[in-house]
Amino acid sequence: MKSLILKADEVQAVLAGRKTQHRLLVRLGCSWAVEDRDDGSLWPGYQDEAGMWEWARCPLGERGEVVWVKETWLELRDGHEHDSAKTHRRGIVRVGTTPRVNCVGYRADLEGYPESDELRRELGYVWRSSAIMPRWASRLTLAITSVRVEREGANWFWVIDFKVEATA
Repeated sequence: MKSLILKADEVQAVLAGRKTQHRLLVRLGCSWAVEDRDDGSLWPGYQDEAGMWEWARCPLGERGEVVWVKETWLELRDGHEHDSAKTHRRGIVRVGTTPRVNCVGYRADLEGYPESDELRRELGYVWRSSAIMPRWASRLTLAITSVRVEREGANWFWVIDFKVEATA
């Protein structure tokens, strides 16, 4: 299963149902082109040595596949939950040789709660990059409903439509 990094405002939009599409730049190699496929859709690809078209695959996947969302997060120690933090996923993480239960807080949930951010700093919690979010800490899974390619100016973009498959 592949992952998708989203910013806090994008996560809020997904949770509210306002974001159901994601766009990625199509990275074309020097011999690549965007051509019509048999079904009439435009798609990036290249011609192999035999003259046959090899079609590119969207980096996030195809219709029916699922991706999990990575977002800015922090790991709360036992006993440090509080209402505004909207903590969600509990997981068992091994620290040294002792397993412990942890809660996860998400930056998207703390937007608009200045008292939570003050408490976060007071308790010494540091935001962790979405790039290093482990799968167990993720709360969103998205199912890809369609993939297409669209041109904007001089660039081509993968347009991925999705629906929320699961939230924690």
